[in-house]
Amino acid sequence: MRVAAGFAPWRVVCAAMVMAMASSFAWPQAVVAEIPDEVFPESDLLSGKRTSRSECEATRHAVWVVHKEGEACIRYFPSSNVDGAKTAAFFFHGDVLEGRFVIKGAYRNNKASVLLKTSEDLARVNAMPYILVARPGVFGSSGSHLERRRLEEYLALNAAVDAIKAKHGIKQVHLGGQSGGATSVGALLTLGRSDVVCAAASSGGFNALGRAQDMARQRSLNWNGCDAHGVCGPYNVTDHVAGILASPTRRIFLVGDPQDSNTAFRYQQEFADKIAAANHKVAMLTADARGPQHHSLAHMANRVLGWCNAGYDTDRIAALARSNALALRAPPPKPKSSASSAQPPTDETP
Repeated sequence: MRVAAGFAPWRVVCAAMVMAMASSFAWPQAVVAEIPDEVFPESDLLSGKRTSRSECEATRHAVWVVHKEGEACIRYFPSSNVDGAKTAAFFFHGDVLEGRFVIKGAYRNNKASVLLKTSEDLARVNAMPYILVARPGVFGSSGSHLERRRLEEYLALNAAVDAIKAKHGIKQVHLGGQSGGATSVGALLTLGRSDVVCAAASSGGFNALGRAQDMARQRSLNWNGCDAHGVCGPYNVTDHVAGILASPTRRIFLVGDPQDSNTAFRYQQEFADKIAAANHKVAMLTADARGPQHHSLAHMANRVLGWCNAGYDTDRIAALARSNALALRAPPPKPKSSASSAQPPTDETP
């Protein structure tokens, strides 16, 4: 008995050591999942990103989704005021690849801290909670960005909006997006969302097959039936307008520049005409895009969401877009002499 009593404290010490070791083995995974300034490598854009369910669920700003085409871990970057929001804006970024090459400057904001700050800025200048949603294979979301525009991408994003809403207690949504992200907005509408108050999609490639056919013709090539990035069998959004649910209150805004040389304005107008013919509230807005291709209009899509959320009527929003008006609560531009000082919050997205 004396021997057993003598070993009892040692058994307690051993148990404590085992628990400490187990804790130390688990610690690195927790650290990786919660890195405050996580960097998303460009290599993931071409190789694809794999994330396990356990890794996803250990990550603060991520949701694990399952849909009829598969499963995915979708990352998102919210402003600090999304919890319990009656309405929040969900914004989808544009493509960061052209074929198999990273678009110059498109992945410059590949840090979690930058994306979170961008959401905070967008929430401030547009006067509503904001969430930047990372499309599959980009900014930490699992999947392949090379396989974009397939139904799988849109089902994953649609399920992610539902999961993020449930996680943060959000009631209704605004949907916004630029270029490939605008196409995502159109796709989610055609998938029958019933919770959308306002949608603003800028420079969208809603007719991916029509665009690819045009590009082949311009280059005197035979069109192979795939999209411009080599994806065969994409979800061609403009062909699925029948899936948009009727709503007496939802407003849809498509924003484009008639001089856009990247994605033809006529296909955006075509999509707007189809939506209108199906008796939905839609407005085709024109605005001056940034960049040599007259394609970058993310700033305007965000401003339109802010104006729509504020209750501005459609004619007023159209006039503001044409005049390149500033965002709802944007600070006045600084004098040129102070250009080197701190810049006002941006209303541009990655």
